[in-house]
Amino acid sequence: MGVRKPEDTRSFALCAHGGAGKTSLAEAMLFDNGNISRMGNVQNGNTASDFQSEEQKRGISISTSLLTLERKGKTFFVLDAPGYADFTGEMSAAIRVADTAVILVSSVGGIEVQTSKAWEYAEHHNAPVSFVISKMDRENADFEKVLDDIKSQFSQNALPVFLPIGSADKFTGVVDVLKGKAYTYKPDGSGKFTEGEIPADLAGEAESAKEALVEAAVEMDDELMEKYLEGEAVSDADLERTLKKAIATRRVMPVAALSSTTNIGVPQYMDFIADYFPSPVDIGAVEGAEPKLDAPFSALCFKVMADAFVGKLSFMRVYSGSLSSEGTSIYNVSKGEEERISSFKLMTGKDGKDVKEVIAGDIVAIPKLQSARVGHTLATKGGFSAQFKPIEFPKPVYSVAVVAKTRADEDKLGNAISRTLEED
Repeated sequence: MGVRKPEDTRSFALCAHGGAGKTSLAEAMLFDNGNISRMGNVQNGNTASDFQSEEQKRGISISTSLLTLERKGKTFFVLDAPGYADFTGEMSAAIRVADTAVILVSSVGGIEVQTSKAWEYAEHHNAPVSFVISKMDRENADFEKVLDDIKSQFSQNALPVFLPIGSADKFTGVVDVLKGKAYTYKPDGSGKFTEGEIPADLAGEAESAKEALVEAAVEMDDELMEKYLEGEAVSDADLERTLKKAIATRRVMPVAALSSTTNIGVPQYMDFIADYFPSPVDIGAVEGAEPKLDAPFSALCFKVMADAFVGKLSFMRVYSGSLSSEGTSIYNVSKGEEERISSFKLMTGKDGKDVKEVIAGDIVAIPKLQSARVGHTLATKGGFSAQFKPIEFPKPVYSVAVVAKTRADEDKLGNAISRTLEED
């Protein structure tokens, strides 16, 4: 992967109400980026994100999965979080460790219960937000209505960066508001498109949308704001710089329109993420941990998974410094225990690629780490000594008791509960 820098990292959590298309969007991203040769789908149970047997059987996400990919020289860490209320704790943890929350809203179903929950978690963590109005290819898709609802129920800072060309079976592409270009797609789901001029019937809307973005962006720079009010044009470089700052500070919450299953608009949105989403450096220090390579190493364990083949995997978000896996120990600040590590894994669903070094901003898995539990702070001994605030999980709404039918089943049940406690 060459020499990597925190400035080149983009981490985001895909969040939504169940069925809004998070896993389909993650799959389209992998396909369009060349990470997979064929797009799977949720119905067939062959997506990279939903790899657990229960997820494939039920056609829903149960556990947050991590996908890693490279785009325009940037490393993307994509957290596909479950959308059903039963697993809302997974969404909370994903938003906590990602730099941006991408909230999908179905163009047909609109804002639903877990959409609001995702917004609440993002607000609680003061996380930058981008909205994706999904399923634009479906019957009764209504971009304008959903956008109005997002503005009225969540924030007036939700501003479109992509507009749909048509809707339902006439959804054929998107308009890039910032670039002033239209992208028209082939109807075969290949993700292939042609670039052209904005259709005449969308020109006025696109111009208004860009003006709203420029006005919000220049507010981040007093000198630029003064020039803009005096009638001077804002250069592309100034707009990019200030818009990035506006997104990082929640002054602008970019809105995109797309369809994952027909693969329309996904490549443009990925390029936008690479160009405009905040890096760890844009976000700044988190609880005293500076996103710099020369800072003491620190990380937060946010997920533990018991893998049938690899064994236990501890997922961590690195907040500061860097760490090599060669002959290195990691120190669990929360438990006061130190243990050797053999490798770090960049995960794409259930598959991992070994890397020798991790840096601030990375989200990776460590195999066979015995002491780490969800919420533990990891560092090097004698380095970062503070502890990150624990991840806040929602309180259970009901309790159940599980009883073994026979004495012979007690050991099996005990082992199953122990494994569950390790993961949750």
